[in-house]
Amino acid sequence: MARFHYDLTGCEPIIRDVQLFDAALIQDGEFIMQSATAASKQSFITGYVDSAASMVNGLGIAMETINTSGSVQGPMQGTTQNLFPASDPIDSAASIATTQATGARYGKAIINPFAVYLAEYSQAAADDETATTNEAADTTITMTAIEQAIEGGWIYSTHLSPVAAERGQLRYVAAAAANTLTYLTAATYTAASTTLIKILPSNHELVDLTADALGISTDLAASSCISLKVLQSYIAPNGVGYEVLREALHDSSVTYDSLTRFYSDIVLLNSAYNTID
Repeated sequence: MARFHYDLTGCEPIIRDVQLFDAALIQDGEFIMQSATAASKQSFITGYVDSAASMVNGLGIAMETINTSGSVQGPMQGTTQNLFPASDPIDSAASIATTQATGARYGKAIINPFAVYLAEYSQAAADDETATTNEAADTTITMTAIEQAIEGGWIYSTHLSPVAAERGQLRYVAAAAANTLTYLTAATYTAASTTLIKILPSNHELVDLTADALGISTDLAASSCISLKVLQSYIAPNGVGYEVLREALHDSSVTYDSLTRFYSDIVLLNSAYNTID
């Protein structure tokens, strides 16, 4: 899940109750954006629709988990605060699937337009890619359809790779061209087998979210999403705190274990409440 890291203006998190909508669930730490659908346009929805429509008119992140069940608090009656009875129509507002036609569900969210969010790179099978060619201790890597603007970024082979010796390789991208990456340290991959994720460089503006909008996903080709920007990226090795990813420190033949995690600070390029870029 994403978390508020800091604000570019030095502001504290601004938390407000906002209208939310989803067919099933909005989760704590999920990126949310304004709906473009007529029936829910006053509400905020998950920040991922597809790779081309992540965080368009983004708001920020949800601060609580809400699904289609539950109840809402009713009005004050004397000194006792009661719940609306289940038969009362307004009780439907407890469901995240309620549209504005019957009264949208509200939930807490961070709405700072200049907030910086710390988001984790997913290493799940649904969010990684596989090597496209066999590489045997090579620094020049053929990778079909790889985006050409990730110099200064990183490629990591996750622990879903079936060959143990190929897991946990972190390599700095010194140069990127059509279907080719140049590393400073050699890597070994097996085509259609070694699982890879990209860790994006600073100032990168093509950031794809996972389908649940809780983290960052990997596409070999450049994402078509242009609503988010990377400020800085981090590694969190097992048993060690966050470290800013730096070529001089982290590009090596060291392999990382399965508990190693990667993160980026990301900001909205446009906010639902304020045009920024």
